Amino acid sequence: MTYSELLHQVSFDEIAPYIRKYGSEGCSLVWYKIHYDMLRQLEPHLDDDDEETATISNAELYYDWEEPHLDAYPMEGNSWESSLAKELIVNEDVNATWAEIAACCLWHTSYYGFTRDQKDETNERLYYYGNNLLDSDITKIRAKRAKEIVESKGFHVPSVKEMLKVPAFKNEIRKRIDKVRNLHYHMSHRHNWRRIKRRVIHNQYWERVLELCDVIKELDIKEYTISKEPIRELFNANHFETYKYESYTDEGSNRAGWFKELIEKYEAFNRGFYHNAIFCFTVSSEHGPTMEEMYSINEIFTLYDDSYRLNWAINYDESLGNKMRMTVISYE
Repeated sequence: MTYSELLHQVSFDEIAPYIRKYGSEGCSLVWYKIHYDMLRQLEPHLDDDDEETATISNAELYYDWEEPHLDAYPMEGNSWESSLAKELIVNEDVNATWAEIAACCLWHTSYYGFTRDQKDETNERLYYYGNNLLDSDITKIRAKRAKEIVESKGFHVPSVKEMLKVPAFKNEIRKRIDKVRNLHYHMSHRHNWRRIKRRVIHNQYWERVLELCDVIKELDIKEYTISKEPIRELFNANHFETYKYESYTDEGSNRAGWFKELIEKYEAFNRGFYHNAIFCFTVSSEHGPTMEEMYSINEIFTLYDDSYRLNWAINYDESLGNKMRMTVISYE
């Protein structure tokens, strides 16, 4: 049986109980569900220089993973199409269900990202690492890129000085500075602490700008759907969470209904959901939302009572083809 055949034989709900075992602690099911659905749509194709099989074996136990678990080798680093084409060879001493084997394989093939966008982001990060850049440097590069797009739409992105007026932003900086101070208590020179404080402030600033602008750049602002006022509120929000998902459904399927399932069954909003929210559903003009999908979008909103203030819009991006993207930011 190939990896592709396995994914078409075992449902995700059968796999889900094993995800916690192979995913990181506290991981959400949503990305594994997306990865599962995406892989099922790909055409298996073995690369010329790749091995034709992957061996399922009992993995070695380590101090940080003492629970018995499986290993699937080789899969990490291979193209997804190539991994899907591999014949799975299960060692005789392996006593596991096909669902657990599928969970193990999903963990391995998602190592560099659950989707192509995430994989591209990982590759970009590895490129920057090769040029001796730190995570904070990479965040700043990506944030500036998103900030330029947002400002091109006519929005003012607050400066560091303006952002320091946001209580939650200042509180997070204090926490980070205290953490650094505890780690480097021997650095008593005031000049050193001023330099460290500036670095902490700027790192936190670019992290916040990136997370906010990465969502705001998706929005096509129209006064009769999403006005500029709630966008301004985002920059002053004390707390917010952002989510962005693209659909991986069969052609003609209810894409918005698929998002609703992610929310209800697979913890799509696992980091929290505040009482103010902006939803953006993006499609291509050739594959606009159907009546069934509009009904499902309304069903998503009925998951929240009248205490929630929800703004939403349908936007267009021709690069999506027959996919739909749901971008959400909730805040207070």
